[in-house]
Amino acid sequence: MADVGLRDATDAELWAYASDQDLILISKDEDFVRLALSAPTARFEWVRVGNCRRDLLLNVFRRVWPHVLERLEQRTDSSRSGNNFRGDLRRKK
Repeated sequence: MADVGLRDATDAELWAYASDQDLILISKDEDFVRLALSAPTARFEWVRVGNCRRDLLLNVFRRVWPHVLERLEQRTDSSRSGNNFRGDLRRKK
């Protein structure tokens, strides 16, 4: 989000930006689930990996990114609402 001047933005500001720009917000932050439930205006994917370091999170994203893209492509055709946070992309043991 730093690319668009939102590096220090609040979750609500990020949510509003994603909604206004018709973007898909991808986060591991559970606060966005509350926003999705209270203001379902942005499209949202919740990546559930628990508390972890940035390098581990990036590794998880690299591993699951093809799956995320597939899910997003499927939903783009059938759903434009914000209640798209049912995915669970936890690390496989």
